[in-house]
Amino acid sequence: MHGTIETGYIQSDPEVTLDTTSIKHWGDFKRSDDTVGSYSAVQYMCPLSNGQYLTSRSLNTGSTKDTMYVLHDSNFKPLSKMIVQHGGHGASFDVEEVNGVPYIWAATYTDNTHSVSTISRFPYVAGTTMQANDSRIERYYSMNGYMRVSMDFKHGYVLVGDGNGAMYIMTLADLKNGSYNVKYAFNIFNYGYEASQTYQSQTLDFPYVYWDSGDVDLHDNRMLYGVNVVHGGQEFALNLMLDMDFKTADDVMEPETVKAIYDSTGNSALLLTFNCWVNGNTIERVYSLPVKTRPDADTLNTSTTDDNTND
Repeated sequence: MHGTIETGYIQSDPEVTLDTTSIKHWGDFKRSDDTVGSYSAVQYMCPLSNGQYLTSRSLNTGSTKDTMYVLHDSNFKPLSKMIVQHGGHGASFDVEEVNGVPYIWAATYTDNTHSVSTISRFPYVAGTTMQANDSRIERYYSMNGYMRVSMDFKHGYVLVGDGNGAMYIMTLADLKNGSYNVKYAFNIFNYGYEASQTYQSQTLDFPYVYWDSGDVDLHDNRMLYGVNVVHGGQEFALNLMLDMDFKTADDVMEPETVKAIYDSTGNSALLLTFNCWVNGNTIERVYSLPVKTRPDADTLNTSTTDDNTND
């Protein structure tokens, strides 16, 4: 018996990479506006199907840890706002649109002790302050302490992270049914991330999870990571300031949003926002970074024959 090993299908390139030569600058906007008043840095941004955007901000109003959500037009001008009591830091959220109404999925605290956080779903209602016991807030999976949440509606998965670097992935169907069956799990500290870094946000585009880090005080590098949660392999770990060029001369670029998005033709990209300082003034900048998927390997030829029928 003769055996051969076909190696033509083996590829050394990662499954996904970032096209750092095709960074697109979507625009800039100021923190403060006459419509919503003076507010802090934007923590996260989600685009809507009509060209508008929703963003989040941490209010840190005393002991309430409220979150402000702001609706922007297609040019990032703020149009309206709502406040969610005990909404947390606002470091990540996602939007599910139902009959033209944006429903926000985010981690919120159950009460003013801030000891338990839950995956919550609630409508965006301009001009309101939504109390923690508001009947419009639907609550699902809960966790002691702080929680990070990302939804992948395209593939039907949910990511839940804790403050210790652990990430858990379950299906959206299980979440809605109250069956919190963890399908995949990993820890960010297994991929070169260190405790000295400042975690910012994450996004789930199954089977890939992307997250970024970097403090406004510049004590740590601005980093962007990608991991395949199915086999646990790392796709990349890139320095946002050294491995790519955003063509700015800002004194500070603090990473905030990293959000997986798709265009009308199915091409994927990462939406990035930065909290920037220029000559002592603040400005929010928005970019997109295309995601490149590795081509499939050539199909192997399995129709080979052997003339020696005695083997």
